[in-house]
Amino acid sequence: GFFILKNEKCPVKLEDLSFELQQLYILKSEYNKGLGKQLFNNAIEISKKKSKKYLWLYVSDTNNKAIFFYKNIGFNKIGIGKDINVGTQKLTSSIMTYKIQ
Repeated sequence: GFFILKNEKCPVKLEDLSFELQQLYILKSEYNKGLGKQLFNNAIEISKKKSKKYLWLYVSDTNNKAIFFYKNIGFNKIGIGKDINVGTQKLTSSIMTYKIQ
């Protein structure tokens, strides 16, 4: 698995500094082993070292597994995201944020 953090400004105003969690992927064969949570915790530690107070991301509105995962670890939907192109499909998305403690 892997994740990508980007120093991008959230399209919805946040009260403090943030990173975009652009990708957090786990091989399907490795689902349900806690790896997603481990990667997320690594992203939080990096964000803390860089004095970020929030993580934010776009998630496809049709990706129920990802939405469930992000809600389960504490993300909240705060707005409508950009359209995401996957092959020839155009998917809607939501913006979700996580406040780093």
